[in-house]
Amino acid sequence: MEATQLILEDPEATLFTSLADDARFFVYSYNSSTLILTVGLTLGLFFVITALALYVFYFATNGRRRTDRSWEGGEGAKSDYDEDDPTLNLTSTVLDLLEKAWLAYGVKEEACRRRVACEAYMLAAIGVDKPEATILTQVLGQVTEDDLTRVTSTRAEAVRDILHAANYGHEFKNCQHYATHCPFTSLATPVHK
Repeated sequence: MEATQLILEDPEATLFTSLADDARFFVYSYNSSTLILTVGLTLGLFFVITALALYVFYFATNGRRRTDRSWEGGEGAKSDYDEDDPTLNLTSTVLDLLEKAWLAYGVKEEACRRRVACEAYMLAAIGVDKPEATILTQVLGQVTEDDLTRVTSTRAEAVRDILHAANYGHEFKNCQHYATHCPFTSLATPVHK
């Protein structure tokens, strides 16, 4: 114990103690800054790898790649719909789309088509948002006299009757007249196919 006491009182020993303290501080500082740097780089690398994995997963599940020209709309761009699907054929006339809508709703009789058209426009006039009514009003609203001249007179007359019923529902907000001719089918009851 005395030998240790003598060494601590020696001025050279104080210098050694001071140098040892400086060395400990350096090692502590070096280790903590290295630890912080290592953790920071590890987290950064983790986020980069995660972002790349999500990028690859997204494009793998959507079936698109960065080289797909449809992203840019350039040469060779493909549309997102199936061209063989008859409900999305863009070469169809408005009357063909209207016929497809009637078939999709399961409304076949002309009297029932008039009632449904009347109810769709009536709902639109009073501000009720119903998807079926919105679709029918949009398709019926696109029918022009020019479209009617391209079809047979019987079909044109049937479409004019439907448009008349639609205007009646919009103007008078009452479709009882059309309900008497088609009591079992309404906008609320069509069978969606």
